[in-house]
Amino acid sequence: RSVLRTPKKVVASFRPQLHAVQAGMGCTPSKQDESPVNSAPAAGSHRAVVDKSDGPAELSPSPAAIVGGSKSTSAVVQSVLEPATAPSSSDRPLSNGAAPAEASAPTSASSAEVVAVAEMGSQSRPFAMEVSTRDAKPAAELVTMQSDATAMDNDDATEPSAAPEPSAATKQDDSAIRTTAPTPPVALRIQCLDAKLIERWEAEQQFTPSQEEAMAALRNRLIEHSLLTEWWDSKPVFYRFCQARQYDVDKAFAMFTDHMQWRKEWKLDELTCGEFGEISKFLEEFKFPQRGAVKAAYSYVHHKTDKQGRLIYIDRAGALDFDRLNKSTDREGLLKSYVWDCEATMQFRLPACSLAAGKYIGKTLTIIDMEDFKLSKFNGQARAYLKEIAGISQANYPELLGKMFVVNAPWIFRTVWNFMSPLLDKRTVEKISILGGQKEYLPHLLKVVDEQDLPTFLGGKDSTCDFVHEKGPWVHNMPDLCSGLPAHGSQRA
Repeated sequence: RSVLRTPKKVVASFRPQLHAVQAGMGCTPSKQDESPVNSAPAAGSHRAVVDKSDGPAELSPSPAAIVGGSKSTSAVVQSVLEPATAPSSSDRPLSNGAAPAEASAPTSASSAEVVAVAEMGSQSRPFAMEVSTRDAKPAAELVTMQSDATAMDNDDATEPSAAPEPSAATKQDDSAIRTTAPTPPVALRIQCLDAKLIERWEAEQQFTPSQEEAMAALRNRLIEHSLLTEWWDSKPVFYRFCQARQYDVDKAFAMFTDHMQWRKEWKLDELTCGEFGEISKFLEEFKFPQRGAVKAAYSYVHHKTDKQGRLIYIDRAGALDFDRLNKSTDREGLLKSYVWDCEATMQFRLPACSLAAGKYIGKTLTIIDMEDFKLSKFNGQARAYLKEIAGISQANYPELLGKMFVVNAPWIFRTVWNFMSPLLDKRTVEKISILGGQKEYLPHLLKVVDEQDLPTFLGGKDSTCDFVHEKGPWVHNMPDLCSGLPAHGSQRA
C-alpha cells in the first residue's frame, strides 16, 4: 500500500477540497462547503478506501500523487510511500481521493493545483516530491492515484512487490568490501633493514675495501647456488657469517649452507603471516608452559637496552639449580625454548632495538652474574647441556655478542681467564671482561648502561627486573612463548 501522510497545517489550507473529496467518498460534507460532489463513484472507476479510524487515509499505490491547495501554498510536500503492489500498466486518474477528515474553518475553494511527483528508487526508501503550479481543476480531481479498483477492494490479498534487484556494479562493490582483508603489518625484521638505519650502522662499522669485497663475493656465491632468498638478502647477514670466519669467503659459505640445513631440520623458515607480520611459524606455534618453572631454577631475562641501544641480556648462572631444572622439563623442551629465544632475538628483540635507536642494532650486551656459584652444581648433565646450547649459538647465531661482563666471578674463573686470554683472538678478548665484586664491576657497567636501567642487585636503580617479565621496545611486538600473547604481558620500559 501507499500511505500519504498530510500535516495538519496543509490539511487546514486544503479544507474545502478535502470536504469535497469526503462527499465524493460517501462521507457527509461540511455545511459550509457548497461544491457539488457525486455521492458514489461511477461503475468501473478507481476509488480510494478511507480508513475509518483517526489515522491517515490509505490510498491505492501510485508513483505520483496530485494534491490540491490554495494559491498561497508553494511549499514542497514531503511524503514516504511504502509500495504494496507494483504500479499498474494503465495510468487512469481516480475520480475520488481520500485524506484525513478534520473540522476546521473553510478557505477559498478557488486555488492552484499542487502536483507532487514521487519516483521510487527502492522499496521503503524516502523520496522527495516535485511541486509545480497548474490551472485550477474541480475538487474531485485534486487527488489522483493509480490503482486497480478490484485490487483496492481486496487490498489485504495483494502481495507486496519484490525489492529491486541490485545492479551488477553494486554487487561488485559489496563483494569487494566483503573480500578486502586488512593489510598485515610489516615485520620488525623488515623494518630494521631500512636504508637509513643500515647506512648509520655501516658508518659505525667502517668496513675496509677487502671486507666489502668478501661480503659481496659471499652474496654472489649464494645466488649462484640458489641459496639466497629475500629473507636472507641483507648486508648484516653477510657481515655476520663473514666476520665469524675472518672474511674467508669459502668458510663463510660453508657456515651459511650448514646453517640453512640446520634451519630446514628445525623448520624455522616455514613462515606464517599474522598479527606480527610475516614471521617463522615456529615462533608463532611453539608454546612452552614450563617456562615459569624453568626460570625458577635458572634466572635469565632480556631487560632494556644499553647506552648504544644494544639489547641487554642478564643471566644469573651462578645461582643455577640444574637438578631443579631437570625436574621442570625435559632436554627437548629446554633446547626448543633456547632456539625459540634465539629466533625471537633475531626477529623481534634486535629489530625493535634498531628502530628505537634509529640505526641497525645487531649485537647484545650480556651480563653473567656468578654470585653463589659452586663447582659442584655443574655435573656431567649440566656441562653437556651448556655445551650443546653453546654449539647451537656459535654455529647458527654468530656475531651477536657485542660485549660480555662476567661479574662476581670466583677466583678460579679469573685465574683460568688470565691463563686462557692470551691464546684467544684479540676481538674475543676485547668482548669479554671477567670482574670480581660490585666495587670492581660497577664502574665498568655504568660506562655502558644508564644507572636507571641497571637492576638494583647489580648496583643500579632499576627495581623492575624480576626475571619473569621482559622490558624493552620489543615487548608489545612479539608473541609469548607461553600463551601467544605479547611477551609475558610485560610492559614497555
